[in-house]
Amino acid sequence: MTRDIAVWRTRLTGVALLLLLTAVSWGAFQLAQALQDSPLLRTLGYGGMFLLTMSCSATLFLPIPSWGAIGVAGGFLNPVLVSLFAGAGSATGELTGYVAGRGGRLILSERGPKWVGRIQAQVRRRGFLALFALAAIPNPAFDVAGLTAGAIGYPVWRYWLAVTLGKSTVYTLIAFFGEAIVSRFT
Repeated sequence: MTRDIAVWRTRLTGVALLLLLTAVSWGAFQLAQALQDSPLLRTLGYGGMFLLTMSCSATLFLPIPSWGAIGVAGGFLNPVLVSLFAGAGSATGELTGYVAGRGGRLILSERGPKWVGRIQAQVRRRGFLALFALAAIPNPAFDVAGLTAGAIGYPVWRYWLAVTLGKSTVYTLIAFFGEAIVSRFT
């Protein structure tokens, strides 16, 4: 009888966590939409890049690209700092996937598609390097890596650092591209 209660408690906790993360994702989506179209982003500078990429990355399974804003910001701010702040914001937003994996181990199934199993195996086997590489390559499947890292108990600070460095790598290219475009036309 107590085992049945424990099973139901675990299931209810997983459902509650999923509902909470869904609400956070919806709020992040709304914030990202408002920030991208706002002149406030330009006045917020680096902090604005952090907030924008954090809110864009906080959505689970619904990627919201912030590349345009990063490119524009690279045109009027230091591109290296733009990429670092954007990478840190993105990594902070990606913590929603990590937390979902940490709290809801039932989300990851061994019977999923083969590509999910490959990502899980790489994160389990290579940890930091796999997370860095998956974050540096723009792809919507990164949430699987975050869920896996949380589910296996990968240290949160190492997860955040790997994702920050990976996202900052790709954002550096975008910010310098934005700088080149702006300097060409001004």
